[in-house]
Amino acid sequence: MRKVVAKMIFIILTCGFISTIVPESFIVQAAKKETIVAQVERFLIDNSSSKHPQITYQGSTFYPLSEFLTIYNGELYIENSKAFFTLPLQLNNGINSTPYINPTKIRPIEKQINFKETVQAEAAIIIENTPDNIFFSKNSNEKLYPASTTKIMTALLALELGNISDTVIVSEEIESIPFDSSKAHIRPGDVLTLEQLLYGLMVPSGNDAAVAVACHIAGSEKNFVKMMNEKAMEIGAVNTQFVNSHGYHDPDQYTTAEDLAKIGLYAAQYKDFLPLVSTPTYRANFHREDGEIVVRNWRATNQQIRKQSPYYDETVTGGKTGYTSASKHTLVSFAKENGYDYVTVILQGHPYERYVDTSKLFERAITERTIYNETNKQKITIENLNSTLTFGNKVLANYEHIFMYNNQLYVNEDVLHRFLDEVNTINKVRYNLILPMLKDNLYLHNGKFPLQLRSIHGLYNHRFDFFQQKEKDIISTALNR
Repeated sequence: MRKVVAKMIFIILTCGFISTIVPESFIVQAAKKETIVAQVERFLIDNSSSKHPQITYQGSTFYPLSEFLTIYNGELYIENSKAFFTLPLQLNNGINSTPYINPTKIRPIEKQINFKETVQAEAAIIIENTPDNIFFSKNSNEKLYPASTTKIMTALLALELGNISDTVIVSEEIESIPFDSSKAHIRPGDVLTLEQLLYGLMVPSGNDAAVAVACHIAGSEKNFVKMMNEKAMEIGAVNTQFVNSHGYHDPDQYTTAEDLAKIGLYAAQYKDFLPLVSTPTYRANFHREDGEIVVRNWRATNQQIRKQSPYYDETVTGGKTGYTSASKHTLVSFAKENGYDYVTVILQGHPYERYVDTSKLFERAITERTIYNETNKQKITIENLNSTLTFGNKVLANYEHIFMYNNQLYVNEDVLHRFLDEVNTINKVRYNLILPMLKDNLYLHNGKFPLQLRSIHGLYNHRFDFFQQKEKDIISTALNR
């Protein structure tokens, strides 16, 4: 008992809080069995095959929680009066772990759907959830000019390396853009937030905003372009080369439909990206260097997100247009349906047919996915838990969102997001305090199947011995009182 007290003292001193205490005895409540018709699929996490499948039914996808605890450190204990399971989890520092599911982390094991379609553009592609899950492609590896779809990479890097609340003083370097560029109409010395600049980049497609963003992030556009090319290689866009941040024509700036789809899918994982490409109008209030107030009303170039346009498509969640005389009309678009994320790319298209091509590809992909899912379902038996899933003192889910299948606890995607958000918050605390050890509890509130998550921080190993000795000193002091 004194050791337990000493351990609690150590946690208080190092973490500033005590994890929820799980009682030593539990009331076991019978789970209600139910037979459902669901889609049961294996999936990959970071290119490693999952041990347990994901289950999709009634429009929701459920994941085995144990698979995602491997993103963090620790062990998962599931215990009741009849069973005790220990699932070892791999060591990981957890600091840079993504706190939500994103397309770069999870993907199906096999390509499942391919279809043929007629599009008027020179090159086109549509992908679902991951870069290699290609439903349709036409000349998707042909090197063509991206025009202003280049700005997707510019926004991506700004969101990755900057903070949207940053104050930005517009650089004089924006005066270097060609006179016939599309503009947000900002001047050197103007003071805006990075968020405002990003809307100026993506809504009116301002080349001046692109250079201002580049200079803010990297000090100069030249340095920023180097970062763009490095990021393209990292993403796997190996047939892409950038020479500027905005897409004004240069014969040495090129990409492919497949590469642009990869870049678009990667950008879409940032929560602040889709609002940038789905906003039809934006009003920016900022000030000049001398304090003069400036108001700009920007209007989107993308017809698919403007409700008054004949090419408006409610399926589309955002998109970025582009045009130069060399590139012709380009378009990258995004859609989400029934939990699936889609990206289309149109290169060297026509002014309005690019919208028609995009809508046609989205409609076909969604239809084919629906047919596939309906014809690949099976009957399985799950155990619904009349319980509340709690992490620390925060309720994550009620019984409607959790069940057992093959001795695995399943939670739906939204609950998983909330759980990983909570763990990521704790990881940030660990990082800031440079703590090597953290303990917290995850358990079902009615006492059945308590889940105890024990995490060991892998960072700062040079300090690990120090904290171990500090813990021993605290325990020794408590025991000798």
